[in-house]
Order: sequence, then structure tokens, then C-alpha cells
Amino acid sequence: MTPVNFKPLLAATVMSAIYMAGAPTTAQAVAETYDVNTSQTQLVERQGGAVDYVIPEPTRDGLRRYIIQMDKPSTVMSGFGPGGVALRSPAAEQYLDELVNDQVNLLSTLQSILGRQVETINSFQHSYNGVAVYLADHEVAQVESQANVKRVLLDKDYLINTDVGPFLIGADELWQGHGAANPDVIFMDGFDGAMPQGSGVVVGIIDTGINFSHPSFAAMDENGYTHTNPLGDGNYRGVCDPTSDQYTTYNPSGTDYTCNAKLIGGYDFVHGLEGSGFDNPGPEDENGHGSHTASTSAGNTLHSVSYLGVSDITISGVAPKANVVMFDACYNDTLGRGLCPGVSSVASVEQAIEDGDVNVLNFSIGGGTSPWTDPVSMAFLSATQAGIFVSASAGNSGPGPGTLGHNEPWTASVAATTHGRSFTATLTVDVVDYDYIAGDGPTVPAPAVSNMRFAGDVDPGNNEGCAAWPLGTEFTGEIALIDRGSCAFADKVNNAEAAGAVAVIVANNTAGALRMGGLELTNIPAGSILQSDGTAIKAALAGGVLSATMYPPIRNTSGQADVLADFSSRGPSPFEYNKPDVAAPGVDILAAYTNSGGTEPDYAAISGTSMAAPHNAGAAALLIERNPSWSVAEVKSALMMKAVTAGVMKEDGVTPADPFDMGAGRIQVDNAATATLVLDESASNFAAADPGNGGDLKTLNVASLTDYNCQGTCTFTRTFRSVADSAIDYQATLNGVPGTVTPSTFTVPKNGFQTLTIEVDASALPFGTASFGELEITDVPAASIPFSQAVGIEIPDGDYPNSAACGQVTVSGITFPLTGPMSVDLDISHTWIGDLVITLENPNADVLGLMSRPGVDEIANPGGFGSSDDFVGGATVRFIDSATTSAEDSTGCASGVCELAPAPDSLPQPPSTLADVTTTDVNGTWEVCVGDAGAFITGPFNSMTLNMPAPAAAPQLHTLPVTVVAVQPSPVINVIPGSLSYNMATNSSSSQNAYIQNESSATGPLDWSVQASGSINVQQFEQVNTGTGDGIVSDYYDQGGNFGAYSADNFVLNNGAQLDVFYFDGFTNGLDLNTEIDAFTVEVYADNAGVPAGDPETPASALFQLTLAVGDPNLTLTAGGEVTVDVLGALGSSWSVPAGNYWVSGWANFVGGDRWNWYAGIPNTANNSEHAQIIDPTDAFGGGFTSWTDLTVIDPVFAGLAFSVSSNYTCGAPWLSTSPGSGSGIAIGGSDTVSVTVDTTGLAPGNYSAALCINSNDTSQPNTVVPVSLTVN
Repeated sequence: MTPVNFKPLLAATVMSAIYMAGAPTTAQAVAETYDVNTSQTQLVERQGGAVDYVIPEPTRDGLRRYIIQMDKPSTVMSGFGPGGVALRSPAAEQYLDELVNDQVNLLSTLQSILGRQVETINSFQHSYNGVAVYLADHEVAQVESQANVKRVLLDKDYLINTDVGPFLIGADELWQGHGAANPDVIFMDGFDGAMPQGSGVVVGIIDTGINFSHPSFAAMDENGYTHTNPLGDGNYRGVCDPTSDQYTTYNPSGTDYTCNAKLIGGYDFVHGLEGSGFDNPGPEDENGHGSHTASTSAGNTLHSVSYLGVSDITISGVAPKANVVMFDACYNDTLGRGLCPGVSSVASVEQAIEDGDVNVLNFSIGGGTSPWTDPVSMAFLSATQAGIFVSASAGNSGPGPGTLGHNEPWTASVAATTHGRSFTATLTVDVVDYDYIAGDGPTVPAPAVSNMRFAGDVDPGNNEGCAAWPLGTEFTGEIALIDRGSCAFADKVNNAEAAGAVAVIVANNTAGALRMGGLELTNIPAGSILQSDGTAIKAALAGGVLSATMYPPIRNTSGQADVLADFSSRGPSPFEYNKPDVAAPGVDILAAYTNSGGTEPDYAAISGTSMAAPHNAGAAALLIERNPSWSVAEVKSALMMKAVTAGVMKEDGVTPADPFDMGAGRIQVDNAATATLVLDESASNFAAADPGNGGDLKTLNVASLTDYNCQGTCTFTRTFRSVADSAIDYQATLNGVPGTVTPSTFTVPKNGFQTLTIEVDASALPFGTASFGELEITDVPAASIPFSQAVGIEIPDGDYPNSAACGQVTVSGITFPLTGPMSVDLDISHTWIGDLVITLENPNADVLGLMSRPGVDEIANPGGFGSSDDFVGGATVRFIDSATTSAEDSTGCASGVCELAPAPDSLPQPPSTLADVTTTDVNGTWEVCVGDAGAFITGPFNSMTLNMPAPAAAPQLHTLPVTVVAVQPSPVINVIPGSLSYNMATNSSSSQNAYIQNESSATGPLDWSVQASGSINVQQFEQVNTGTGDGIVSDYYDQGGNFGAYSADNFVLNNGAQLDVFYFDGFTNGLDLNTEIDAFTVEVYADNAGVPAGDPETPASALFQLTLAVGDPNLTLTAGGEVTVDVLGALGSSWSVPAGNYWVSGWANFVGGDRWNWYAGIPNTANNSEHAQIIDPTDAFGGGFTSWTDLTVIDPVFAGLAFSVSSNYTCGAPWLSTSPGSGSGIAIGGSDTVSVTVDTTGLAPGNYSAALCINSNDTSQPNTVVPVSLTVN
């Protein structure tokens, strides 16, 4: 019997090893926060970090935004646009009409079957073939069943992922042309040494809008540079284009929004979708985030910036001469958070493709966890196909493992690092100094001395300062110390000010640093301190007051750069593609901000991967300006292969970072500009690599190598294109992991290609854990620089020393003194070399005799004939001091290279060696003369080459990160038949054969043995954790509210089984599950047309129900949230069920303040035909899911949930035996035959049953049971 047992690409043990490999450490930096709590009714949580989206509230009619994906590809993915047929060609227009007609027909059909008007939010054809509409949750299934519909997805609102940076990543080196000044660097055709700063490149920003009046986006920067509008003077996009609907809607007077040659357009795709939130009509920035990211990537160079009282700061975008288009896709919710509907982001990409202007898109917004189904991710794939580079933030949910967003292989996902500059301030209490971080509101202009008082000493119930102080004088003239928590920072500051405080210090309530946001409209200075410092100060205050001094912030430039921010999300990706791709500065980045109402421009130093992504976007803009013919994938590969890894540290500042932290490394754009090899990959191959459809990400031609299931050896191939202007020799090595690279040395000509095969030997690596290495490709510097000249002169016959054939060549650019020896190569066609005399004259007029009539004793017998050997044209006669053969002893040169040591013989000396003529500067004109001192033989002096030693140069490296998880080779057991049945007379014996097979999918030999007694546990069904960290609520809240929301998933039994143990993989939000709940319940339902035929709040609707109290020995809870329910132990017998389709729901009964989240699981598609479901009967979570609802409408990651169902069997029986009882070494595809014998001696007539238990070294299925039934007559 072979029970249902799903075997995903990532075995559960491997996933566990990867995802539990790290633990959070002390924080290094923290993203700016507004200290607002997410809704208590958030359905989805993410282990190790915050979920980066919220489910938008329904309309008054109970409808929600859904995106319907049609079954045909978008225009761009169908081959129209850049690289294919023009987007506005007749063929493209015809296909566009086809897509539009399909959408129109679908909407008409929906109105008919739904019996109402279907409101369309937007429709898309270029970036994504789909329409966004309002639907009721119960209507989704009807829509999905329609022709031409591929899927229907709930649209979510994604959170935004919230100076010195450009200089750290080398942008200034590229601005100044330093990359071009290195004579050892060979650049692609067309590079003229100009200084790229993004001119002619358009950077699109999908974000919260932009501060139109900010100097970062002025037509002229503070250096006097005037931008050029690539659309032509006076031509703009969106709200500044009088022909656009956006102009009509948001700028009808033409004065509300004014574009310029820098800021060439703006769109608003979010207004009207903000619900109870707030959005400025048009692309004006109501949040600040969009202005910040836009100025970081492409803002003007400014020299007069003031921030927190520090003046004359210089800031610049990475590509300060690039043009900017803003796509406003985000609004502010009632808590001040930036939220960005997916439909608005897709509309932004759609517009960018349709306009055809944008070269780079920055997306500092969450999402991207389901690349091949998420509409925004698929829009980015179309953008890639259209030639638009997409830089996306990796997420702010670190430092736990597996917390990434934007796992799309086609985007560049960016982690955040420090850059060494920060704005710090000192708080002195009594005589002790503490560091504090100023908030984004007012700061003290000079040291401010006042008494400090703790809010908890004034009112123990208001230590967090969230309530008004009744007297209004509690802190008169004092600095109020207030605890973090429960309300917005602005509320704390305003309440303290109303009670007379002159300043506020907020003590963090958790480990790590805190920067307070949302204080722009407050009136008194405020800052934050560490939790430990707050505890120390409260103890020192001892219920009274102490003198305290707040000092103004200062700019500190001595901090440690290249430390991963603790908030930066970490890998591994759940897919076999390493993420993040790269890292960039993202801590305390000073850039433009939204207007706060004053007369001065606004700036903010904030942190997040939101700030890292635009550094990468700007870097891409610089490379695109320099290399406009490069593809998106080639630009990304250059940034990755030339990134910096040395000195990049984890958040502790000590431990070296690995690819799960930093990807390929921290970007260094001036290095990237020197890339001579790049990697290309097509959007169609990215699409085809979808592992959900059988694709293999390992085959992608990208700048990283990842294999999570490396058994024995794993092989990669990568094809590189040369972008150098001449051939270069390379050598390739594999570092950090054992293996080979073939070929290991190679030469790539200009515009040539080279394919490498990389084989990693996993047998030498530890099993079940990630091992890191790198593929290093190093150019082999030329040993010499040739200076050649064709001569083509006939050597005068017999006229030496009166005449000779002479050639000249000019040497230049050689550094003196030389780094090695020089040599001289000559091509001479002459028989009887005993006639020849050859001299070399340097620019200093020193003459060296290279050869003088070999074989002739020119002193004793000057008239001798000498050597009769020949120099043959086409062969190379090389004169070099190290040659073992003297020119005097030459025997000619018929082919190849013949090396000779100079032999002046009777010619004047010194010089006597080539070294003697290189003791002075070698730059200048050199001359070689060939004379004939004999007679009757002629021949030409064809050409000459002087080989000068090349200056010593650092090797140019291209590196690709390698991540492999070595997996122990494993067999795959299968036993045939799956059950045995005997019908026998008493006192008889009978045997049948069973065949123990090692299936062809195995990777190792099979060992097995029969267990004749005791018991074993066999999994009947399993779905393992996806590893994404996503979990869905499944709880009853028994805390007075008495409400619940429950999740369920189905399992299919192909045969009847006894079910004994249910296992649920889940997590809490940090508290011990054992103390937070008082019971756990399991219910199993029949199937009702693809949903459970019952629910937890409908009495007697379950086929099976079991509730166990905490403390019951049959309920096992881990502190983190894993749950095991032993049915057999609790009931004293198994629950026997026939074959069929069942649904299981498990939920915790909460009496504490936490929640239990059921992990997303990899669907067992062989035996699970339905998607997981959720029900919230009383709509307590505000989702509207009052009946069972497909969880994939929330997020496709929830196609399945992580659980298993298993059975306990008692092994063997006195009447059952086998021969043989064990076996070993069954080859892949082989089998053993086992005779299973039943002996009825002494048995009374009747029916008997037993379990033939087989143990094996199949790690995914170590225990197998074959049921044996016996009827004795």
C-alpha cells in the first residue's frame, strides 16, 4: 500500500533547516514608524514580520475590488512592443481590439448572470489582460466559471515599505567619469568617456505622489544645469497634458499642476479608491513617501539643504539629470499609513508601457509574494518585456528568515543597508548621557535645559500619554517622559504640550531603535530613546524630577556603513531563485518630502527598503544612459555581478552577510559600468519558469545560482555576452562550495557569447542546510601591450651598412619604469640569414644590435658566408632577453614563434640587451632596420611589433552568488499490491507475493525491513509549509466578544483508513500558545460542491468533532504554534472513514490576547482538488466572508494549508510471516519479491486483520503499511 504522501520540491526537513536557521538579533536600525496598530481584525499574518497588505473594506453595498484575469496574454507578452511588432502597428491594434472585445463581452455576461450593473474600475491590455470590478464575495465562483476567465483575485491594498547613498554606491565616480579614466577598462561600442548622470533616461515612480514645488524636481538644479525634456519643450504626460483625461479630471485650469523639463508628467490612479482614507485629487503627495523615493532615485543635486537644524547639507538623486514621471497609486488611511491598491499599480504600469517613455520604474511598495498569479507582478513581467527596468523594495519584515516580498525573478528586489551617516542627538539626565533620535517634527535649536518627569509617576494609568491630562499643568515647563504604545506619537506629544510640557521623550517598549513619524504638525520637540535607557531614567527619577538637557541633532558621518538594517527582509525565497537580488543604502536616507505647510522645502531622513530600491533604480538609469542597447536583464546582471560583498555585514555589524541577506551584494554602480560580461533572459522564459506549472527556475540565465534540492551534484549553465570592444581572456572558478566550471579558461570576442557549465558537488556539503559560494569570473590581464606596424619594404641586397629596410612604430601610454621585459616580433622573408644584420633604436637614440650575421666570425673572418638557414614569411622571429638561443646561433624560423636572445656581436655595445634600451621612458618612436651584408639574395621586411609590458592592474571580477541546499539521496518506496486478502481453511498455509519497489523517481538505493510487532505511524495525507511565512487566522475568541473566524482545507483518501493523528502547522504572534488558549478543536466535514458541508458555528454539521483542553496529554502544543491532536489516545479507538473527499478545520479557543495562524501549505495537487477556505460567520473580522470563501481570493499563497493526517497501526500477527524479512541496496527502478505467508493453524473460523509494517530509508515515507485481511473457514 502506498498512502497519499505529497513530495514537494522542498522536503519539509529541508525547509525547516532553511527557515529556522536564524533568529532575530539586536536591532541596528528601524524603519520610521507612526506607531499605529493594524486592525485587530486583520485576517492574514506573516511569521517573523508584518503582512505587507490589508484587505480593503467593502463598499456600502458589500462589494469589493476584484481583478479578473482573462485567458489570453497581454499585448506586450504576445510580442507587441519593444523587441517585437510596434505597439501601435495594425497587427497590434487588431490584437488589442480582440482583448477589449473579450473584456466587453465578459462584462455584459456578468451583468446578465449577476442581475445587476457591474461597475468597472479599470481595464488593462498591455501590462495585464484583465478588468478590475466590484463584486460580492459569493459572486466570485460564478465569474471564475465564465469562458475566457483565467482567475479572479481579490485586490489588496499594499503598504509602502518605509543624501549620502549615491556617494556610497559610486554614483559620483560615474558622474565624474572616473570609470572611463582607467585605461585598463574596455568599454562597449559607443562609449565616449562622457559622464552619465541619467540624461535622457526617464524614471517612473509608482508611489504616493510627488511634491510638485520641491527644488529636487525643478527644471534647473542648484549647479545651474537645465534639464532637457525628452518629449520636446512644452510636451508632458498625464495631468500636464491638455489632451489627457487626467488633465481634464485633475487639472482643468492648467494651474493646479505644473510640470517642467525635469518632472515631465504625473498620473493619479488611486483617487476614488481610498475608502475612508485620504488622497489628494491628482498626483500631489499627501504622504511624503513618493517625493522621497523620487528624489532618491533621480532628484536634482542640492547644496543648501537644512534638516533638524543642520544646514548646508548636499543631497542628490543617484541619477540627478534623469527625468521623472510620477504615478500616484497610494492613499493615506485613517492611521496615516500609505496604502496602494493593486489595481492602481497595474494601471500605472499599463500607462508606462502605453506611453513608451519610461525606462525605469521604482516600486517601494509591498507585494510580489506570488509572482506568477499576482496582477502587479505579472504587470512587471510585461514591463520587463517592454524594456522597463523594475526596482522593488524587498520588504521591512526582517531580520527573520523567509520574510521577503517581491520574489519575482524579473524584478530587482533590494535589501537595505546603512551608509555611515546619521543624525544623532544627546539627552543628558542628571549627569548621564543617552542617545535620542529626533522625530520628524520640531527640534531644539540649542541645548534646552528643563526638569524631566515620567508620565507614569503623574498617573500610572496614563504612562503612555494617550489620554488628556485633566489639570493641564502636569508638565509645566518640563520634559515629559512617556512610554510608547496604544496611540499615535502625535497624540502623545499634543497631550503633553496641553499639560505644559516643553518637549517629549518617548521610551521604546521593545528592543531596538525607534524613529517617530507623523509629528510634522506638532509644536514642541520630541525624540525617542531605547527601552533600556527608558528603564534606567525612570529608575533614576524615582517618582520625582531630575534636570535634563536635550541637545540639538548633529550630523554624524563616522558610523559603520554596509550593515544590513535589522528591518530589511531576508531570504530565502520560497522559490528556487535567490532573493533579494542586491542591497543598497536604506537607513536614514535624507531626501525630499511632502510640503508641511511652511515656506521652506521639506526633507526627511527615513529608513526602509523603500529607500534602498530607488538607489538601485537610479543606478539602473545611469547604466541605461551609458548602455542604451542593453536589455533589462543585462542591466540587472551588471549591477549584480559587480556588487560589493566584502565588508557587508549582518545586522550585528560583525557577522558577514550572506546571499539571503544581501543578494549579490551592495550595488556599486561605478563598478557595474566596467562590466565586460552580461547575462540576458527573456520575459517569456521568466513566465515559463513558473514552478506551479512545472517550470524550472534553475534554468534561467540570471546572475545567481540557486538549488534547494541538490542531490549528489547539481548543474547550472549560464551564457554570457561580451560587451567589451575587443576580445578578453577569462578564468572562472567556483569558491565556497566544491565543484567545477567548464571551461575554466576561455576567450570571448567582441559581441561574442560564452556558455559555462557549473557543477556543484553536494556530496561534500552538509545536508539540509544552505551552503553559500560564488562563481568568480576574472579577466586575465594581457602580459604585454603590442605596438605593431606593417613595413613591407624589400631589404637592399648586399648594401649594408650603406642602406637597410627600416620600419618605425610609436609607443604611447606605457608607465615607466616598466613592470616587465619587452620583446620585439619581426616578420621577415629571407633565405640565408647569415647575410642579415638587425638593429633596434629607442626614442633616446640608443641602438641595440639584435642580430649580426649569425654563423660569421666577423672579427677573424668578416667575409664568411654564415648560416644558410632561412627566415620564412609568416613566421615570427621574437627577440627577447630570456630566450635560450642566441641570435648568433639561430637556425632560422620556418613557422610559429622562434625566440632569440639579442646578439650584437661586432655591433657597438652597450647596449647589449633589450633591458639596456628600456632604462629610460619608452614612449616615443622606435625604429627597426634590417640590412643585408651578403649578395645575390633578396627578401622583404614585412612587419614589426614591439611588445611592451602592460601596467599592473587589479583583476576585473564578475561574481554570481551560489546557494545550494544539499539533500541526502533518498529512495522512494512503493509496495504492490496495496493490500492482501486471504480466504483459507483452518489449519492450512498460503502465500502471496508482495513487491517492494524503489521507484524510478528515487535518487538513492532502498533498504527495508519488516516490523513484526509494536506500532508505527503512517501519514495518509500531508501538505508542508510553503515557507513564505504567511498564515491565516483560525480561532475562536472567548474573551467576552465570543466570535471566531475559521479556516479549512480538504484532503482526499483514495482508500478507507483509520485516522488517528491530526497535525496543524501554525504560529502565534510571539506569545506561548500554551498560555494563550484553553482548548483546541478539530472538526471534519463532508464535501459540498467544493466547500465544507458545515462549519464550526453550525451545530452537528461535522462528521467528526474533538475538543481537547490545554493540559490534556493527547493535545501537544509547541510554544510557537504547532498543534498535534491524538485522536486514538483521546477516544481510545481510531476514527475509521471510507475513501472520499473530506474537509478539516482546526481552531484555537483563545482566552489571551494573541492569535493562532494556520500556515499556508504547498497544495497536494494529486489528492487535494480544492482550494483552502475561510469563514467568518459574524463578520467579526470585517472581511465579509460570512460563508465559506476561497482563500486564494485573499492571496494565491493560500491555495493550501499546512497539515497532515496520519494513522497508527499495530504491526504483525502470530499467523503472519514474510520471507525475506529485510532487504538492502535495491537499485533505482528495482524491486524485491517478498513471500507473505498466512498460517491458520489453531485459528478458529472467522475474520482476522493485521498490518504488514515495512520500515525503510525513504526519508519522506519511512513507514509503509499493507493491510492484510484473513477469512478462516
